Amino acid sequence: MDPLPVVILAGRPPERDTLMEYVNVDNKVLIEHNGKKLIETCINAVRPYSSQIVVVGLSQDILKDPSIEVIEMEGEQYDKIFAAIKHLHSHQEWFTNQRHALFLSGDLPLLTPQIVSRFLESTFPRTFDFYYSIVPKSVFQLKAPSLQWGYMKIRDGEFASGNLILIDPSKVIDKYDMIKFLSTNRKSFLWGVFKASPIIFLKLVFGRVRLGDAENLMTKIFGISSKLVVSSDYEIAFDLDLPEHYDWLKNNFSVS
Repeated sequence: MDPLPVVILAGRPPERDTLMEYVNVDNKVLIEHNGKKLIETCINAVRPYSSQIVVVGLSQDILKDPSIEVIEMEGEQYDKIFAAIKHLHSHQEWFTNQRHALFLSGDLPLLTPQIVSRFLESTFPRTFDFYYSIVPKSVFQLKAPSLQWGYMKIRDGEFASGNLILIDPSKVIDKYDMIKFLSTNRKSFLWGVFKASPIIFLKLVFGRVRLGDAENLMTKIFGISSKLVVSSDYEIAFDLDLPEHYDWLKNNFSVS
C-alpha cells in the first residue's frame, strides 16, 4: 500500500464544551486514555500509512514531534479543513503513486493501525474522488452493545457517520461550500445529504431511500465522484463528544 498524506483535525471550539469541562482539558484531543493522549493514539494509528502527517489546530510545542507538520490556526473547523487542503495541494511530493489524502478527527480513542488499514484497503481501486466512512448500527450492537449512539435510518439499515475520509485534494481546492457542508454535517452526514434534495428527502420520509441514492446525490451536489464505505469497525465512528462517552470508554477499556 503506497503511503499517502494524512490530515488530523485537532482544533477546539471557542469555549469549553461539557466534555472538556468534565475532563478538565482545553482540547479534546489532549484527553488521556491508558497513558496516551487521543492525538497520540491517532498519530500512531496512521503513521504506518503516511507519507506526511499534518495536524491542524495544535502547536508544535504540544506535539513535540518535528516529523509532523503543524498548521496552527483558530476559527471554524471547515476553515481549518480548507487550509489543510490548500496546504496539501502545495506539496505534491507527498503524493506517491496515488492522488488521495486521508482526513480524520483527532479524538478517536480506539483507532488502531489495523482499523486504518482495513478502511484504506476498502477504498481500492480508488476510482472515486471522495470516500466517506459509515458504520451500521448492527456493528455497534454486536461489538459495543452498551454504547448509546446516533444513527440515520434508511431502507438499507441504520448507519452512523464515520470519522475517516479519503479525498483527492485537487478536486476540492475550489469547493469551499462542500468543505463547509462536510464539517457542519459531520455527526449527521447522511441526513444532511438527503435534505439537499426535496425528492430524495420525500423518498426518505416514505422509507424508500437507499445508500445508492446518497452516493448519487453526493456526486451531484459536490461535483466529484463519491462513494460511501461501509465499515465493520465501530471505532471509526466512536469519537469523544460527551461525558458519557468518556465514562463508557473508561469503564470498558481502561487498563489498570
